[in-house]
Amino acid sequence: MSEACSGIDVLIAASTGGRHVYLPALRSVPGIAQVTRIDDVAGLPRYAEVIKPDLVIASLDGVPSEWLRLLHRLRDPRLIQCDIIAVVRSVDQTLTKSFERLDVQPCVASATDTSAVVQAVTSVLRRRVPGEIPQPGQEGVPPTERVVANALKRVDTPLSADEVAARCGFSTVTVRRYLERLVNRGTVAVGLHYRAVGRPARLYRWITRTCM
Repeated sequence: MSEACSGIDVLIAASTGGRHVYLPALRSVPGIAQVTRIDDVAGLPRYAEVIKPDLVIASLDGVPSEWLRLLHRLRDPRLIQCDIIAVVRSVDQTLTKSFERLDVQPCVASATDTSAVVQAVTSVLRRRVPGEIPQPGQEGVPPTERVVANALKRVDTPLSADEVAARCGFSTVTVRRYLERLVNRGTVAVGLHYRAVGRPARLYRWITRTCM
């Protein structure tokens, strides 16, 4: 079932049927165009493939290893690479690292804590560059990738993944993944900067004027 507003498309799923207490609060968040809600968390990858949301909110219960298997499936490169918020009751250091590797934003909240979920969604919305609309043929480019690409396009000098991350507000792990994807696509060039000590730094430079 979908709820219409104005902005990004959100897919929200709860692991216990019918628990969508976050929906009323999400309707009031500026920047959300549509919320599609499902009761089938296990089927999230299938729904994401069809709906192609900008943001997935997964309210997760049960065994953490099952969450991670699900999130790995959502991060299948054959699916659109949207932002993901995992709403959980608690998180430890191991889970935090797993979420970071998967580029998933954890949100620790109770079953009725709508404010924490709204805050997490708002933080995702703030990462987006207002007014930068994909050009024809670029509609399928993930929003995070557009932000990373735009950070490079705005400068004339090569940047490291750390520098791009600082400009975008993402983790370096997330930024590096998207930078390497842009390199493979041929829109970004990468070179090595050798330092006096340590490993050489990879520096990225935008090499095409094609808008994203």
